[in-house]
Amino acid sequence: MAIKYFMANVRVGGSITANDKQFDLSFPKDARAVDTNILYDDSIGLVVVPATLWLIELMSDPTFEHENNDTATKGLRAYFQFLSEHGLEWDVFPRTKIERPTYAFKRFMISKVKLGEYSYSTGNQFLGVVKRFYLWANQEGLIDFTKIPAPFLIDRHEVNTHTRVGKKRFSVHTSDMKLPKKLKNTPRTNGPRELTPLNAESRKHLSFGLRATDKEHLTLCCHLSLLSGLREEEALTLPYDEFIGDKSLHRLLQKETVTLRIGGNDVTRTKNGVVRDVDIPYMLYERLCNHASSEKRLKLASDKQGEGQRLFVSNRGTPFKPDELTKRMSEIRTFLLQEHNITLDHKYHDLRCTYATEYGSRLLDSGMEYTAVFNELKSRLGHSLDKDTARYMRIIESRKSKRQSAIELEKYTQEVLLGDD
Repeated sequence: MAIKYFMANVRVGGSITANDKQFDLSFPKDARAVDTNILYDDSIGLVVVPATLWLIELMSDPTFEHENNDTATKGLRAYFQFLSEHGLEWDVFPRTKIERPTYAFKRFMISKVKLGEYSYSTGNQFLGVVKRFYLWANQEGLIDFTKIPAPFLIDRHEVNTHTRVGKKRFSVHTSDMKLPKKLKNTPRTNGPRELTPLNAESRKHLSFGLRATDKEHLTLCCHLSLLSGLREEEALTLPYDEFIGDKSLHRLLQKETVTLRIGGNDVTRTKNGVVRDVDIPYMLYERLCNHASSEKRLKLASDKQGEGQRLFVSNRGTPFKPDELTKRMSEIRTFLLQEHNITLDHKYHDLRCTYATEYGSRLLDSGMEYTAVFNELKSRLGHSLDKDTARYMRIIESRKSKRQSAIELEKYTQEVLLGDD
């Protein structure tokens, strides 16, 4: 049994009837549609109903506006995969604590963190997902905490805090579905994720996926990362006023690459608040200006004055969450694989890596000294530490070495072949 998931557009607003593990859903005429992940068992092609219902709830509940349920999906996928492999049921809780599925999964996550296969934060996130799932299931009547041994323990603490208007008391609820703190500094065995720049074929696949997805903000942000080296959150938080009015008109008349200074303000969120210059190709800047002055964007800006300072806003006129592009990139990978059998093994951050390696390679090829290229790349990427830039330089040097080896091999091949004449 392999638990997998996919993105789907589903109707919400219906009612759930649960009876002997059979779930019936009915929808009123005014039911709306949302995009959410669907968890399913690949071996039999059936939806994991209780988990999927909660994922739908996360996206449809107004209190979870723009909630990215990717983390919830991955946590539930890991949990239900574990249950399947160990012959456990999600809603069966033996009297013995050690045999209950939630605590068995907790021990499993502890072992994975100790082995370095999961980070401490990821392990805690997954346990938190399981806890939230069961709290929701209890609230919806899919499971009854009063009729089963406790899936986990919840403690209620009274906390006092002092404010300007006096002392206030509020309740804090904690549970034992979390990792021991002594595991917090356990290192990952695989270290930082390897950077993988996109080659020409991967860029074609990405372009195809972007056209199929047809989300303008996603396409423009991808281009900003590929051509200007912006991080995900930097692209999403570019200031609106850099692309409208007399300032943008003057830049457009110049028909040259536009240099923007980002960071150090309340709009563009750079890592550690580092201020740096980024170059935006003229054609891309023109497209960004067209987006800023589009009828749809102008309406959003006027409706949500408080949020109108960002170039990219959602259909509700509100800011995107920081991991919006990571989620959309995941959707593109899934679409390409499932619909066209195309594998795109790249994360969103690899777009920035592609910019860095291409930019650094061109500087080296132009004859610039290694140290100068290193410092320029560090400045362009906004790195605080040399070790971060060194990761990119190793890729650049490897590529340069391979290109030179290919040239030398071609010369050798010609000498051998011509020598036979």
